Amino acid sequence: MALPKDHRIVELDKKIEEVRKQYDLYLSGLRKTEPASMLADVEASILRATRQMAGSSTVVQFQIRALAHRFRSLQAQIKRFLDRRDTYIKSKLEESFSADVEEIGQTIFVDRAVTE
Repeated sequence: MALPKDHRIVELDKKIEEVRKQYDLYLSGLRKTEPASMLADVEASILRATRQMAGSSTVVQFQIRALAHRFRSLQAQIKRFLDRRDTYIKSKLEESFSADVEEIGQTIFVDRAVTE
């Protein structure tokens, strides 16, 4: 027999899953803007739920803590992926910039040789 879930637990679970889906869309390029506001809303909801769980049963407290842990794990995964992506983009831009500078330098060298 499954344990009955509190309405807060069900709502938080749906919100966490929606944030995960929206970040999947964002990271795959199907969503243009980062859903950071959704992430902040869920974080605020989890903080509110953990502060209000003092009078709740042990089962509800455990479920809220499990959801909070799952959300923190999702946040860490998102942060790691965004950091890797930013590092990759930065390295590609630096490679492109150094190649452009090298090409410009060669062009200037050739122009000076032609003019002399």
